[in-house]
Amino acid sequence: MRLQTRRPVIIGVVILVIISTLTAAGAGTAAQQSVPAPPTSSDSSAMSASEVGSNATDSGHDDDGNFSIPNRDHGVNATMFPRLWSGDVDEAGATGDGTISGVVLSATDYAFSRPPDAVETWNAGDHQEFPRTDANASVYPPHADLTDERWIEDAYIEVFAIQPSTVAHISPDDTRHYIRSSGQVLGTTDYRIGLPPDEHRDYDPPAPDPGETVLEAESVTWRLLEHEMSNVTLLADGEPVASTNPTHRPRLAFDAIPNSTDRLTLEVTISATVEKTTRKTYRTATEDCDTQPTEANNDTQSETDCDVTYDTHQTSDVEVLSHEVTVRDTVDVDVYALSPTATRTTFTDGSSALAVNQSTGDPWALYRFPNGDTVHNLWHFYSARNRHWDTLIQGTETGTTRRQSDAIPLQVHAFPSDGGAYTRAGFGELEVTQVWGSERQPPTLHDSITIPVVDGPYSSGAVVVVRSDGAVELDGRVTVHGLVRGTQTQTAVRTTRTQQATALEMELLGVNRSKGTATVRLSLREAATDQPIDLRSRPGVVVVNGEAVEPNASGTAVVTVPLAGRFVTAEYEPGPWWATDPVYDSVRASVAPPTEWPDPQRLLTAAFMVVLWLSPLLFGIYLIDRLLGKGRLWPPWRGVE
Repeated sequence: MRLQTRRPVIIGVVILVIISTLTAAGAGTAAQQSVPAPPTSSDSSAMSASEVGSNATDSGHDDDGNFSIPNRDHGVNATMFPRLWSGDVDEAGATGDGTISGVVLSATDYAFSRPPDAVETWNAGDHQEFPRTDANASVYPPHADLTDERWIEDAYIEVFAIQPSTVAHISPDDTRHYIRSSGQVLGTTDYRIGLPPDEHRDYDPPAPDPGETVLEAESVTWRLLEHEMSNVTLLADGEPVASTNPTHRPRLAFDAIPNSTDRLTLEVTISATVEKTTRKTYRTATEDCDTQPTEANNDTQSETDCDVTYDTHQTSDVEVLSHEVTVRDTVDVDVYALSPTATRTTFTDGSSALAVNQSTGDPWALYRFPNGDTVHNLWHFYSARNRHWDTLIQGTETGTTRRQSDAIPLQVHAFPSDGGAYTRAGFGELEVTQVWGSERQPPTLHDSITIPVVDGPYSSGAVVVVRSDGAVELDGRVTVHGLVRGTQTQTAVRTTRTQQATALEMELLGVNRSKGTATVRLSLREAATDQPIDLRSRPGVVVVNGEAVEPNASGTAVVTVPLAGRFVTAEYEPGPWWATDPVYDSVRASVAPPTEWPDPQRLLTAAFMVVLWLSPLLFGIYLIDRLLGKGRLWPPWRGVE
């Protein structure tokens, strides 16, 4: 008791010393540690290629993965904001925003008991920070799958975030991206137009002969007439479920997609029309001859005088060419289904228990009683940025440049906590007695995540059972919350019959000493009605000396089991009470095989052998006593009165 009294004082002193040290260490560098606020841009104003590139910088996160949290924005409050950035660089000397919570969260990560809705607030706002460009530049994240076709270049579309959604880390080889059947997909898309270079060629041919035409020069010029995006569509397993007007930052809402959906695809069609003008310069030779009569020596002759002239003319051929390309991005998803059942029973000691079972097998977060008491499963949550968006690349005709991203999406993650399931109710009113589900190996999180995840095999938590001594009413309705924000449902508590006492009788039929076995007959029945319990149609098992036994329809069985110790022991373990009706109590019975007395002839034989073996020793003692003449050793009972 004395130690418990002093502990809060000691903890308080330690916290004050740590805060003082951290504040002093960070005060001189707080100004240098601030990061520039993301530029405020709207979808209505386009940025030219030079404007987009002017903000390019690598400060804030290096190639080794270092990252600085951006400034708080988009209406996320100051208390919540630092909790959203698990996986940032944890530094023992960091002061965060100067508050106590900021100091703590700068040195560790934060686990939530339910999915934080502030993630969606941040994503909706930061999505609008993604830059718009003109036809001369395309801005994209490094992981984007770019398409180049003809004069359409660096074309892509990427899923920025699916809201709401949760990435559940179940085991090393089982990670699921859970989404709701209704939600919203945020995307980014861009492209640029790369026209072929204009060309001009001089052929410098020899002068044409009269009547001939030669090609002297040729030029090809290109001009962009128009370009656009169209058909921005969201598909679920290939079927269109939503569309929106063309934009660099599309938002598409979907509703009631099938639970079997395992792929969401964003696609957009990008088209461009160009004008190709081909100009050719020709040179044509024309001969003009003039014939004049002449007289010489009384002879009339004709003389032809020809002049060759060269004419140059041009032709122009204009072609209007169009091309379109459709780009896609697909994300594997699992539509989260919440179909719980709630079952209540009363035990023979007067206490009651409630089991909430997620029949789909998907993990779930918590359930709430009408009075506000909650029972939390072992699944907790953290928020972390999508590292693929730490930087953006700008592609232009002259090359690419890398810049710090203006738009960084956050993602909610779920993990099995090493703290296990727990309750938030009055002291001692509720107790978690069992967490049941398939056994899983602990998941592996990113090295930068400092979250208390389980470190060994664990139960997936499909069923969580609580027991009450009567202070909390375990009836009515409970509200069950899933792993994805907004997935919740009310379910009525189904009351089973009161737990019934069980009678297990066992009769010893025989013992085989040479084989070390015993044969017993057992009977399993309801204690109150004497009706047999048929285990063929319900869960449960009878174990006799470590061996499972299956009684017949009348609840009886005859079995031969190895002898182990003085007793033959039988135990009946009923199946989970929430999965059976009626509910039976466990019971145990034992029988002791009769003691086997030794045969008289064997006893005489044993006595003779003892005397035979001891005779030489006793005779030797007698001889030594006589040779020494002492008379003190023999007979051994000398001096005994």
